[in-house]
Amino acid sequence: MHRIRYSFRSCLCALFVVVGCGSNQIQTGTNNPPVTNPPDPPSSTTPSSVTEPSVYVVGSSVLVFPQTAKGATKATLEIPGAQVSVDEAGNVYVFTGSAINEYLATALNGPPIRSLSVGPGTAVSNVQDVMASSTGEIFVSSSGGVAVFSPTATGNASPSRNILGRPEPTEADIFVFSPGFIAVDGSDQLYVQNTYDSTIEVFGPTDTGYVVPARTISGPLTRVSGSGNYITGMTTDTAGNLYVLCLCGGIDGTGVGEFGVFEFDHAANGNVAPTRIFTSPEMYPFFYNNGVGVSTDGTIYVSGGTNGGIPTVFEFSPSSSGGVTNTVTLAGWTSADSSRIAVH
Repeated sequence: MHRIRYSFRSCLCALFVVVGCGSNQIQTGTNNPPVTNPPDPPSSTTPSSVTEPSVYVVGSSVLVFPQTAKGATKATLEIPGAQVSVDEAGNVYVFTGSAINEYLATALNGPPIRSLSVGPGTAVSNVQDVMASSTGEIFVSSSGGVAVFSPTATGNASPSRNILGRPEPTEADIFVFSPGFIAVDGSDQLYVQNTYDSTIEVFGPTDTGYVVPARTISGPLTRVSGSGNYITGMTTDTAGNLYVLCLCGGIDGTGVGEFGVFEFDHAANGNVAPTRIFTSPEMYPFFYNNGVGVSTDGTIYVSGGTNGGIPTVFEFSPSSSGGVTNTVTLAGWTSADSSRIAVH
């Protein structure tokens, strides 16, 4: 269900990718010729429901494609918004910049069935990432914590709980928790990219306030933690395994960055190696429209770009590993405002 947070905007400017711009950001070089992108594919407003599994990609809006779509193809529907998530029922949650709107899977081109106010002037003013759980809870990360809203929260409702991370042992009022990307599994376990110390922390389904995480994925073997690695999206599958899309170096934190998907077991804890890593020779970070999503059958979708500068969604089979010559699923819309890609 990448996004990418708005903090990437000032750092991403051309296709050639180099490390820079501070923690967990990608900066692009200036030596390549500019890439002219084709316009967003035109969409139809005829469909009113999702009748087959779909891929939701953030372009200039949330673009809806059937999972069977291949190559340069038209979106069947567009929903205004800049981030997207999908719950177990297929309902779609779209962040507009000032609210999270929920749409029924059977009426995507109709009005939202609820709208939750987030953003400036609300209980969560600094939105970093948005994720819906399988039960319809809405998780919103900000620079100070992760707010969790009930499945029925609307309007200016307050969060039902706030996860504030681990407090400093010497000063209870100062904590070292700065959430970035988040992911939620089917048991409502929350995975949080802690940008403060470049770790991934895992919290339980009822955690609230200052709480020690149940698990922390961190260390050189993980390849995804440490200041030299740049996470651009996270998601989970139906078994609770974690997928991290990352531009990462070698085990020692050095070497040429590898842009790929790093999968961790559902019980991963500490300094553990990924269970598998996979990528494509054609897959490159492209501006800031990088994200990862997993369908219910285990197919993995990555939004990125080609080395020719075309924003593209790559499809990987459930058994993919290593460098894969994979199927290009979708291609050809303009650069996105968010990392999020969602699949159902």
